[in-house]
Amino acid sequence: MNPWLIAFTGTLPTLITIVDTSIVNVSPDHIRKSLSATYDESTYAITAYLVSNAIIIPMAVWFSRLIGRKKFLVWSIVLFSMSSFLCGSVWCLQSLLFFSIVQGLGGGAAWCRSPNPSCSKVSPVEKTAWPSSAWVPC
Repeated sequence: MNPWLIAFTGTLPTLITIVDTSIVNVSPDHIRKSLSATYDESTYAITAYLVSNAIIIPMAVWFSRLIGRKKFLVWSIVLFSMSSFLCGSVWCLQSLLFFSIVQGLGGGAAWCRSPNPSCSKVSPVEKTAWPSSAWVPC
């Protein structure tokens, strides 16, 4: 298997979650207007996303050992993608907060476990050393 493809696949979830964190941080004004909420209420979505993100990161290793690294990464990406869609189609502030929590759980798990395909024993170290450098915390 091509080590560059593995590195790209491994770093893509990290890129997506970082972009989503940026989107969440610039969206309170749009949330306030579209959901008729106060500015303080609209910042709850940021808090919900970041807190759930911070909660899942320490538990991600345990979950990935429990169900398997590949399954855990795939399920976290699916959870993140579905909740991102649902965050975009919310009908009230409470639903936004719920889906932001779910999105933070999926995003934190995907961000935390995404470098592992490039750091695992997929290929010999000689082939994966340079592509793995795309993700420094390996």
